[in-house]
Amino acid sequence: MIVAIGSAAAIIAALGEVEPLLDHPVVTLERVEVLKRDGQFVASFSPSPEAEGGSRWQKLTISTGEEANVGGRPLYVELIRRLRDAQGPGATALAGIWGYHGDHAPHGDRLWSLRRHVPVVTSVVGPPEEIARLWPIVDHATAASGLVTSSTVSVLHGG
Repeated sequence: MIVAIGSAAAIIAALGEVEPLLDHPVVTLERVEVLKRDGQFVASFSPSPEAEGGSRWQKLTISTGEEANVGGRPLYVELIRRLRDAQGPGATALAGIWGYHGDHAPHGDRLWSLRRHVPVVTSVVGPPEEIARLWPIVDHATAASGLVTSSTVSVLHGG
């Protein structure tokens, strides 16, 4: 899986480069709003409007490097701990293999490396009012680093 965030023109150009490398590529597109980059606000957080019946939730995605930390602990570990302490709906952190963002150098696992520098993506999904309640935790944890995006996702409630 490759995740890319950027303008439509940049994504289309990248797809043209990647497509020949893959046998049967499948592409999914999501509209995201970049909220923070490297601790700086790009846009203000606002809860997504929830559709009738609660069929639309909000997802915050926090992309960092494994070496990013908060209070001496890995950012993704501390973020998940704080979200759990706040009784958030759940969060997941996934480590990547290789990545970069903005003008930062690419980073990832290297042969014979003593420390890992892999990208880590942490996601939290829930009803917009719940994500609004948890936003201060995400904002505080990403005061110095990370790329924070927000998107609206469709949900299916089992019955």
